[in-house]
Amino acid sequence: MLTMFRILFALLLCVLPVCAAAQSSGHILVMPFENVRRDARLHWIGEAAALLLADDLKTRGLAAITRAERIRAFDQLHLPTAATLSRATVIKVGEFVGASEIIVGSVAVDGTALIVEAHSIRIDVGRLQANVTERGALIDMIAIFERIAGRLAPDVTVTVERSARPPLEAFENYVKGLMAESPAARAAFLEAAIARNPGYDRALLTLWGVRGDQGDHAAALEAARAVAG
Repeated sequence: MLTMFRILFALLLCVLPVCAAAQSSGHILVMPFENVRRDARLHWIGEAAALLLADDLKTRGLAAITRAERIRAFDQLHLPTAATLSRATVIKVGEFVGASEIIVGSVAVDGTALIVEAHSIRIDVGRLQANVTERGALIDMIAIFERIAGRLAPDVTVTVERSARPPLEAFENYVKGLMAESPAARAAFLEAAIARNPGYDRALLTLWGVRGDQGDHAAALEAARAVAG
C-alpha cells in the first residue's frame, strides 16, 4: 500500500505545471542559499531560494535538478542537509547528480529589506560566473528570486507559463514543512500552508506523502482527493 502511495505521489508531482518545461542538455543544481549572518528569520529562506530558482529556471526550459534528487544525493554522500558546505563539496554534489552548472548564493536582511547574492559555477568548463545581487522588501521575496533567475539566465526566455504563486505565509509554511525533522512537525506546517491557501497542490501532495509514511492512509487519501478535486 505504501509503495503505491509513493508511486502515485511521484507521478502527480510530475504533472504540476512547473514540470512541463522543456529540458535542455545541461542540468543545473541550485543549492540552498547560505544565511551568512545566521539570522533566525532567514532559516527557511535558504531552502526557499533553491526551490524558487529551480522553478523559475524550469519555466525557462532549463533542466533544474529537483529537491528530491538533491536530498537523495546528500543522503548517499552522507552530508547533513542543513550544513554549510565548502565549494569543493558543493562541486562534488553537482558531479554526483550529473549537473553541468551549480547555482549558489547567500541571503541577508537589512531592516525590512532582503538582500540576495547569487552566482553560477560552470563545472563542465571550470568557470565561475560573476555575482548578481538583488535587493527588495522581504514581503516581495518571490519576485526578488524571479529577477535573480532572469539575471542568471539572461539569454533564455520564459517558455512555460508560471503557475500562480501561493501567498508568502503559505509558502513559508510549505518550506518549513519540507525542512522539519519529525513527521508530526512536517504535517503541522503543511496543514498550516493549506489552511492559508486551500488547494495548494504541492503542500497537499507533500502532506499525502507524510501521512502515507506515518501509515495514516485515510488522511493521505483525503489529501490526494483534495488535489484531484
